Amino acid sequence: MNLTVIKIEKSIIVIIFSLLLISSFAQIIGVVFDLGLRITTNLLILNTIFSILSIFLYLRLNNFVIQNKIFLIFFIYIYLALILILQNYLYPELYDSTGRSALEYARSYAIGGMLWLTIGFSFGLASLKIKENQILSFLIVFGLILSLSFVDKVGLVIDYASLKDNRADNIDYSHLVIGHFVLILVLSALAFSRKWDTLIFILGLIIFFMVGGRSDVFVFILAFLLYNFLFDNKKMWLSLFLLISIAFIFIFTIGVSFLKDTKFYFIISGEKDDSWQLRKLIFDKNIENLSSQFFIGNPNKIITTDFGVPELYNNIGAYSHNIVSAWQFYGFIFFIFMILFLFFTVVKILHISRAKIKTDVVEKFFILLFLFSAISLLFTKSIIYYPIWLCMGYWLTKFKF
Repeated sequence: MNLTVIKIEKSIIVIIFSLLLISSFAQIIGVVFDLGLRITTNLLILNTIFSILSIFLYLRLNNFVIQNKIFLIFFIYIYLALILILQNYLYPELYDSTGRSALEYARSYAIGGMLWLTIGFSFGLASLKIKENQILSFLIVFGLILSLSFVDKVGLVIDYASLKDNRADNIDYSHLVIGHFVLILVLSALAFSRKWDTLIFILGLIIFFMVGGRSDVFVFILAFLLYNFLFDNKKMWLSLFLLISIAFIFIFTIGVSFLKDTKFYFIISGEKDDSWQLRKLIFDKNIENLSSQFFIGNPNKIITTDFGVPELYNNIGAYSHNIVSAWQFYGFIFFIFMILFLFFTVVKILHISRAKIKTDVVEKFFILLFLFSAISLLFTKSIIYYPIWLCMGYWLTKFKF
């Protein structure tokens, strides 16, 4: 009986991983070909249902004994639910100039985060080993490049303004809409390929460049080099050599003139970057509000007021693009929890053997995802960045306490 349940559970995990890849492609294709984003939402909900079923089967195999790691995940659900209820009860409903409620904004991202947390949780409990697959790896990256090539671009970089023209949904698209789905696909391709992962890395770099998220390009480079420093020193030096060579060739041929029309130009021009300047201004202002967000956070404080940028006045977005946002959205306790999670996950990864990584695609994927997400959360992304929730669900099952 238990053997049958184990087989069913592992089959479900394969389905969950497949749905994760399919939903990521669905989001990108939905944006590129104006098919809408609803199919991605439906696939993620379906994935969550399969994840809950997988968790139930795990509990069934363990006679429904609630282990500490399972209790911790359930505690996160309960804690966040309590925070959202208290925020709804204690704070007035404030809206920005576009009619968005700050409380609803925080609530929707918390619920979405918990869905991603559940998916990661099911992966961590199942301990499924998936074999590497070079063909699948190349299919993923070339499928991504082909899909993104259909968008009107400035050179290689997507012109998101063109995506809004003549579209029924009238959504202001940006790299944020597809960024973390691209991340999941690129890191999956890296995880599936051990022999050719340096080539996949270079292709992945091109993909991130096309998507246009400047910080994602540099975090991707740093995460991949850090991964190879920990698990494959030879490939780290090879990747670094190729990276420097390509950068020099690019910059001294078509680089500067091409980059001039993109956000990447600020990196080599020495000019001030408005985006980074605004983030610094927001962070400095947020420090003043942290005391009033201590216990349960306060999403109403993320509506911009006196930031000196007229076009952003009364608009949701005054949250720090780093780990401090956890405090702003959900309070000091959650902020401390996130710091502890990052620290103990790093400790856990440092104790993983190189031999295990060579035979475990899922583990490699979640190590890469954690490195990328952790660096992003510390420096460039906020707590509403879903990949960190996916990581949290997986790695919390690996702690022994």
